[in-house]
Amino acid sequence: MIISNYIWDEQKGKGLGTNAFESMETLTGLVTFGSNIPLFTLALPEIQSITFPPAPLPEYLKARAKWLNFFDADDVLGYPLKPLSPSYGSAVSEDIEINVGGLFTSWNPVSHAEYWTDNDFTKPVARLISDIIIADQTGP
Repeated sequence: MIISNYIWDEQKGKGLGTNAFESMETLTGLVTFGSNIPLFTLALPEIQSITFPPAPLPEYLKARAKWLNFFDADDVLGYPLKPLSPSYGSAVSEDIEINVGGLFTSWNPVSHAEYWTDNDFTKPVARLISDIIIADQTGP
């Protein structure tokens, strides 16, 4: 949620970024997991996503840009994002339901703390990072 707010402020000209990186103009990969963004949209009259990928991003990186949202149905704080609104539907590349945790944690709210160590999460995230690095090194 914090990074979403930061990106929102930068894209609306209310941020403090002093270069392309800080202003989120080079944002090529975004990973959310156990995201509670939907809870905060309940009080909003209009649900509007950040712009992803950002407009200034070079086309060769836009082709690789992805926003992956991971959630576990047993995680009371984690939800899919694409159904929130048309803007989320187009900005989020994929909502990925996974089962995080082990025997004692995968079936209950403790699963919220288990994303970092679950290969259903770490492997696709590592693959995304690798794809972006390779795309940036090979260029257009």
